[in-house]
Amino acid sequence: MAFPFTINGHEYTKTGASTVYDFAGYGWVAALTNLIVDIVAVAVASDGLKATSTTSLAIGTGAKTFTIQAGKSFSAGTYVIATSAANSANYMHGQITSYTSGTGALITDIQDIGGSGTLADWNISLSGTRGAAGATFTGGTLTSAINEAPAVTIASGAGSPVAIGAAAANSITISGTTTVTAFDTIASGALRLLTFSGALTLTHHATSLILPGGVNITTVAGDTALMQSLGSGNWKCVYYSPLTVTGTGAGVRAAGAALTALTGLGIRSTGAAFDLTMATAEVLTGGRTITWTVNDAARSISLNGNLSYANSFTTAGNFAMTLTASATSNSTLPAGTTTLAALNLAQTFTTAQRGAVTELTDAATVAINMALANQFALTIGGNRTLGEPTNMVAGQMGSIDIRQDTTGSRTLAYAWPYVWPAGAAGTLSTPGCSLDQLVYEVSAYATSTVTITIAAPGVVSWTAHGLKTGQRIQLTTTGALPTGLTASTTYFWTAVDANSGKLSTTLANAAAGTYITTSGSQSGVHTMVAATVKLAINKAYA
Repeated sequence: MAFPFTINGHEYTKTGASTVYDFAGYGWVAALTNLIVDIVAVAVASDGLKATSTTSLAIGTGAKTFTIQAGKSFSAGTYVIATSAANSANYMHGQITSYTSGTGALITDIQDIGGSGTLADWNISLSGTRGAAGATFTGGTLTSAINEAPAVTIASGAGSPVAIGAAAANSITISGTTTVTAFDTIASGALRLLTFSGALTLTHHATSLILPGGVNITTVAGDTALMQSLGSGNWKCVYYSPLTVTGTGAGVRAAGAALTALTGLGIRSTGAAFDLTMATAEVLTGGRTITWTVNDAARSISLNGNLSYANSFTTAGNFAMTLTASATSNSTLPAGTTTLAALNLAQTFTTAQRGAVTELTDAATVAINMALANQFALTIGGNRTLGEPTNMVAGQMGSIDIRQDTTGSRTLAYAWPYVWPAGAAGTLSTPGCSLDQLVYEVSAYATSTVTITIAAPGVVSWTAHGLKTGQRIQLTTTGALPTGLTASTTYFWTAVDANSGKLSTTLANAAAGTYITTSGSQSGVHTMVAATVKLAINKAYA
């Protein structure tokens, strides 16, 4: 190149002049440095070091080949950055391995990236080398406060997942009432403090939205939750703080009117269960109501001291409340309801007690379910049999009113468990519409599968049978009983020991020690029922 020449508006000489562009006067090194700067500036200004590419590439490190415009000034060893035209947060930065000017093939070694996705809208330009990695914080003591960005608001209905990870602050108010099922993706370990401004449902998921107790949460305005990212769009609620359940005012979390005078109320959680414990005497005053809603049977209410109700106490869900009275613990219901009767204490009733009368259905064999009532009634329209009761429990007593239809003279036979005084069954009054009363008591009931030996006599094995000698029994089977025994036939039991017994055909034989001999073969599962229902009759009520 002959002197003088002009690059980027600067004239370069070799005359010894004292200018920064004279090689003789300013020095070769200094003047050459300025020349290089001007050459680069001209190249950049002419877009020789800028290009675009529509090559579809996934953001990632390693070798990446772009097809750009031919005739550019890129050279191996220099650094470039490829940025998405649609979103500059998506980029790849690296060193040129080679550039073929004739074809536009630009091969790079990508060392730094931002964003994600497969893109085809690249703007490529010259860049500097990657800076050194910054120092990592390995622990220590901060000597001043860290002030975070002010809280931002995100609507629960703004889309799913709700973008708390991408929010511009760590403290976020979630507005609206749309159910939340997921949050967006952010690096594992990130924390977000959420405050809810309304009632919405957080839906528990065992992987992507882990909530305390493994159940959904319905928020109340003012509730807060600390959420921790587990990565890959998964989040865990590490702490949930509802509003207080005591006190007064609009901020109290309670159903209906506010609660007052609950000075000794304490709440504790035990795993999946949630118990309400009252450590001292508590009184609900001013017509207040407690509503306690639960979802699993493991939850309970424990009362130590006295609990008085000025209005009502309501339970809902799979829940049972047990109040046990003792010398030091009482439960008093509102006026008009009076004091509860405890099942395990002797009671003195000061007013009448009543049981419902259940009407039995007339049929050839009349079915009677002892679990429905103590008092029953039946109008018979033909000769009938009072069937074997279901759901018998020893100790149940009651009555059955039997009324003839207008024809009268109907008879009533009785299934095998029923027994009568002196062994003689009572007979009904015969006139049409006449009324008799059967009084009953279930004096024994038990049932179990059993095994029977083939022997003289046969021995029945029934673990902890609890039966008394002389009790009536019957057998059923899924197969065949041994020879000597017949299904659905009444026999009489003799206890050998706590786990076995022998059978007789009559009560007299049982008393005399005459037992049934079994022989042949048997099959299937045998079931024995021991039942005795004592009956007496009061006849001809006018």
